[in-house]
Amino acid sequence: MHATSPPTCWHTPAPQSRRPLTTPNRWFPLELHTRLPLVHWLPAGVAGRAYDLAGKSWARENHLLGSGELRGLFPGPVHVHNLGMTLVAIA
Repeated sequence: MHATSPPTCWHTPAPQSRRPLTTPNRWFPLELHTRLPLVHWLPAGVAGRAYDLAGKSWARENHLLGSGELRGLFPGPVHVHNLGMTLVAIA
């Protein structure tokens, strides 16, 4: 289902509130979406072939983020916490 506007249960947080965002950590050896170890560190062509062989061709479109890339998504100051498998950004 595609929503054209946010559900009524959503609200816009006050400007001073903190908002966390989590994402898998590019530098963790296991890619969480595919559960394949190390493949996401390979060159794109080799990784793509590995995803195909594992029956996970959709993973070719994944772009995992490191701390710096995650930090760059925010226009202002952000704290990025590395929890191993995941990164948490709090803005």
